[in-house]
Amino acid sequence: MILDALIKTLFKPETLVPVGLIIIVAVFAVIVSKSKEKSKNTETAKEKMPYLLKQSILSNAEFEFSKELAKYVSRDSMILTKVSLHDVFAVDKSQIESKDYLKYFNKYSSKHVDFLVCDRITFKPLYGVELDDSSHNSFKAMARDEFVNKLYSHVGLKLIRIKCKKNYLEADFKELIDFNNTLAEDKQTSL
Repeated sequence: MILDALIKTLFKPETLVPVGLIIIVAVFAVIVSKSKEKSKNTETAKEKMPYLLKQSILSNAEFEFSKELAKYVSRDSMILTKVSLHDVFAVDKSQIESKDYLKYFNKYSSKHVDFLVCDRITFKPLYGVELDDSSHNSFKAMARDEFVNKLYSHVGLKLIRIKCKKNYLEADFKELIDFNNTLAEDKQTSL
């Protein structure tokens, strides 16, 4: 009964114009709403992206050095490049108060090692290799290097620093060769 009364009221000639107007306004509101939604999606899609893909993750000097380094690394090892120190080290939470965690984590988390030599099977870090170019001569870099040296030493992981050059000789890798020999001897002893 109520439905009949509503239909009779809506379809009277004098109410058709206002009802039609309401329907047109409602349709227009839906269209405007959808248009705004599309506009937001388009703005997101048009977000400025001023990025490009590098041709290599290594500088030319690092690339040339990596070819030389590979000659002196054991076949049982693999060389990883530009490894973040937060993938190598962790804060020992039992040694600090929890409120100090970020203070210690942030000291190393944004730094990386140029080359990390790991066991080929377990990926256990064996030693780091840092290629020291002129960027290591600034006061800030020297302080960074001092901290990194202490970090490696504290956890018992060898860090070998090699000066960046145009050409390398076997003598430039003496410390690395000696350390590889020590690792090989230790491995034989443990078998």
